[in-house]
Amino acid sequence: MFSARNQLEAKIVEIKEGVVNSLIVGELQSKEIIKAIITADSQKALELAVGKRVLYLFKASSIIIAKGEDQVKCPNAKDIWAS
Repeated sequence: MFSARNQLEAKIVEIKEGVVNSLIVGELQSKEIIKAIITADSQKALELAVGKRVLYLFKASSIIIAKGEDQVKCPNAKDIWAS
C-alpha cells in the first residue's frame, strides 16, 4: 500500500532517457497527458517501457502546475513541455 493519496493510472506513451534523469510521459484514460521526471536508475529498476500501465504517485507539495511553458520556472521546463 502506498501512502501518497494522489494517484493517477496512465499508460506510458513516451520515454525520453537522459544520462541522469528520464522523462516519463503517460496518457490518462481521459486522454490527458501527465509527465514525470525520475532518475534513470529508477526507470531501469522499475522496467518502465512504452505501453506499460503504471501509477503516478505524488504528494501535493511535490507537483508543478502551470498554464504553459513560459510559466514554469525550473531547470527542466523545456523537457517537461517537449513531446
